[in-house]
Amino acid sequence: MPSGSVPANRELPKSLLRRLEEIAAGNRGHVHLHGRLFLQWMHHAYPRECPFPHVSGTVNTSSSSMSDWFTTEPDKLWAAAATEEEMREHIEKAKQHSSNATSNGTDGESGDCAPWYGHEELLVSLVHEEPAAPQVTPPPSLRAVQSTSSPRSLWIASAVMALMALTTGVVGVVRLVQTPKKADEKLIDLDVVHYV
Repeated sequence: MPSGSVPANRELPKSLLRRLEEIAAGNRGHVHLHGRLFLQWMHHAYPRECPFPHVSGTVNTSSSSMSDWFTTEPDKLWAAAATEEEMREHIEKAKQHSSNATSNGTDGESGDCAPWYGHEELLVSLVHEEPAAPQVTPPPSLRAVQSTSSPRSLWIASAVMALMALTTGVVGVVRLVQTPKKADEKLIDLDVVHYV
């Protein structure tokens, strides 16, 4: 993908692709887009666009030295700038480093020398991975039923409960049928009967 400092048709270094495969291997085949390791990989792929994701608690961003970089005072504005001679020195060192890497048989790709910290931190919680439900131990009276439960025993228990429910229903209907007869006998003894 193109950016302001990286062309669109570039080929990613093999070492960088290996890092991405390592991240996936450590996360059951997935690369968490909101994880620190993927942000670190993005920093190595696009060093000018993506800041380095430090492990939380290791960097104090409110130090006074940071404010020196973001000054607007004219006399301090260029204090961090390198001279032309210092820039040329750094360019020569980089050329020597890349020629040494090529002569040593390494691929000479960027990413091998860059710092890599394999500590993963997720910036958001995962939705699909819910915390495990707390283990509830059943009372001793149910443990025997639970340990010997099989599909057949569950079927028998269901049949017994259905038979009990049916029996209770039949008994209720019989009582309901018998109750009005007793009430009618009492009503006949009365002098006045009103039916509504």
